[in-house]
Amino acid sequence: MDFFPQRPPVSPKIYAYELIGVASHRGYIKVGYTERDVDTRIREQTHTVAVPYRVLETWPAMRSDGSCFTDKDLHAVLRRKGFRQLNEGEDRNEWFRCTVNDVKAAVYAVRNRTENVENRTNDFFMRPEQKEAVDKTEAYFRSAAAEGYPKFLWNCKMRFGKTFAAYQAAVEVFKTRRIAKTYAAIVVGSFPYAHQKIDAPLDDQPAVSLVTREAAGPDASFLRVRIETGRTNQIRRHLSSIRFPILGDRTFGLKTARDPKLMAVPRQMLHAAELQLPDPMRGGKGQIKAHSPLPADFRQCLKAFGMGK
Repeated sequence: MDFFPQRPPVSPKIYAYELIGVASHRGYIKVGYTERDVDTRIREQTHTVAVPYRVLETWPAMRSDGSCFTDKDLHAVLRRKGFRQLNEGEDRNEWFRCTVNDVKAAVYAVRNRTENVENRTNDFFMRPEQKEAVDKTEAYFRSAAAEGYPKFLWNCKMRFGKTFAAYQAAVEVFKTRRIAKTYAAIVVGSFPYAHQKIDAPLDDQPAVSLVTREAAGPDASFLRVRIETGRTNQIRRHLSSIRFPILGDRTFGLKTARDPKLMAVPRQMLHAAELQLPDPMRGGKGQIKAHSPLPADFRQCLKAFGMGK
């Protein structure tokens, strides 16, 4: 199964060069496209007049998803930004009165399909932990494709941001620990309390979980759990410690059970349901709230134990 389009066999490039000692072209840069060697392509354009040239920079004309773009895409961006063409109005040449950084910013905009109003010339690549997360997820989906509908659970760590500035701001907010994270859980047994605070250290560090009962049946209960700390496997370990392990948890939960229905649940019934944090792009003023609906198999499990429609 192909999750990403395959890269084409060619090596397309965008190039920018200037002519040396030609007064009519002073300040203008030629922006072109080729699938061959750049110098070979430029010599084809300049050999008849034998004008010396200087290659300013080249860039791959390929996006990370394998698709390509051409110089025409860059020309459109440069025209939108108001850069004049040589002999403007007389012909449709590829010479623009701009700097190499202006071309670089246009490449960034076209490659990333953005307007790039900030005129950025630097690109950002995945950090090691981001790449590891993506590679691990892709590997799982490939290995589990035979299941028809593979699922993969990521824990609540900041890995990506829509922009680099947004990511950095969000990381700073997460450091303040003013984040409200609420999980939905189905546990084994009839939970007797409307509310319960579990204040029990984990790994020699403070750990606090606030539990609210949503529904309870004779064999299982539906809980909401808000965590005030973020220890490894905190919710699973806390609920197991009070003898209400999460349904389907083979590590901290049931290993065997008299009721086969309790052992038939294929995965742990724990779902990251809500996230609330101060708006990082507004200096903490205002709140961002994110809600993730219960998955279909989670709702089906509630129904199987008499707690859902």
